[in-house]
Amino acid sequence: MTQHGKAISIQGVSAILLDIDYGESRENDAATAYFNIRFDLELRQRQYSLTYSKPVGSDDHFGVSGDDYEPLLQALEPDPALTALHQYSVMTEQALHEVLLPMAESVYEDVEHHSPDQDEE
Repeated sequence: MTQHGKAISIQGVSAILLDIDYGESRENDAATAYFNIRFDLELRQRQYSLTYSKPVGSDDHFGVSGDDYEPLLQALEPDPALTALHQYSVMTEQALHEVLLPMAESVYEDVEHHSPDQDEE
């Protein structure tokens, strides 16, 4: 841990995981509740926020969203030719998910398997 959060490395690029927050939401009063996990990261003195979401109680894979998603991938891209074009490679996208997805799955499993009755014991 650092003063600000946890130091992580994505494709050899150092970043700081500032915060992880989670909760459930329903979009447009839909019947399906979604479990959302927001990651706040700092990379080169700029902050980015991404959200991993999936339907509650489902075996679906997490989807990722957020206005910072593509700018973060562009900032992580090591290929100067792609960086100059404000693009990123599939390898960069995979590297990001290899770091954050296991954390998202771990948080989801911890929360999903936690019974409110356990708080009373």
